[in-house]
Amino acid sequence: MVENYIYKTPLKHRMWRCSPSGYKSHRMSAWKTKFGIICDYNALYDIYIETEKCDCCGITLVPDYLHKKRGNNSRCLDHCHTCGGVRGILCNKCNIANKLKCELCD
Repeated sequence: MVENYIYKTPLKHRMWRCSPSGYKSHRMSAWKTKFGIICDYNALYDIYIETEKCDCCGITLVPDYLHKKRGNNSRCLDHCHTCGGVRGILCNKCNIANKLKCELCD
């Protein structure tokens, strides 16, 4: 973990964020703090990265974690905002449409 904090400038920080370990760290941190998801984050990240198709519509998701623009085929972790449960890995279009319902809250 210490090697992640070697950056001293914003450029080095951005370069680290674009690395596989930096992207993974940022994703899992957002899931924990921003979204309140409670689970095994390493296992969830592996599923998130390996998922090739949207769980809702079946469109092929962008495989590259460096994909900066939020296109319709960029991957999103869909979760319930009430209980924090993960509903699936969706494309951005299905995630915005909020098509999946939470089975834990119903």
